[in-house]
Amino acid sequence: TNWMEWIVCVTAFVLVTLLSPHFQPRITLHDGQGWDGAYYYSMAEQAAHGQPIHVASPYVYRVGLPVLAAMANPENLLSGFSRVNLVCNCLILVFFILWLRTFLPDWRIRCVLTLLLLTQWLGPFRFISFYPATTDNPQEAFLLLAFLGIYIARQREVLGTVIVTLTWLIGVFFRETVAVAGLAM
Repeated sequence: TNWMEWIVCVTAFVLVTLLSPHFQPRITLHDGQGWDGAYYYSMAEQAAHGQPIHVASPYVYRVGLPVLAAMANPENLLSGFSRVNLVCNCLILVFFILWLRTFLPDWRIRCVLTLLLLTQWLGPFRFISFYPATTDNPQEAFLLLAFLGIYIARQREVLGTVIVTLTWLIGVFFRETVAVAGLAM
């Protein structure tokens, strides 16, 4: 059943990832950058050109994804955002399934819940086709990892604390709300 769960969920992930751009047109506001995405795009442009990063608060604190997007594809920043968010989606999928495994013994229920997450249009998996310059996907990956770390800390305190601490230290550069994980610990 372990393999069946992973086969079903990964296959669904691949299908959603490949089909979403065909059924979900990209936002047209600010040439596909969106509302707050315009700030992140500006930060990515500055990073791509080696300039100091400065935009309005609170966006300036979310420097992680724009810098990675600039590194991933400095010539096409929206593609860079999509690539980094796709990596985050892979992490979200793995962390979500692992999180569900801690509480739900039936793999079929976990598959249904994962499929629901994958197909929700405002969820992280489909949303990047519509709005690639979003910082929500790294935030969700970091929060899920932190939740796993908190759970692990119940059995292995040092390991769980290290996971949560590193998640918090790195994650706040992507979205400041990841600091909540440290407070929850």
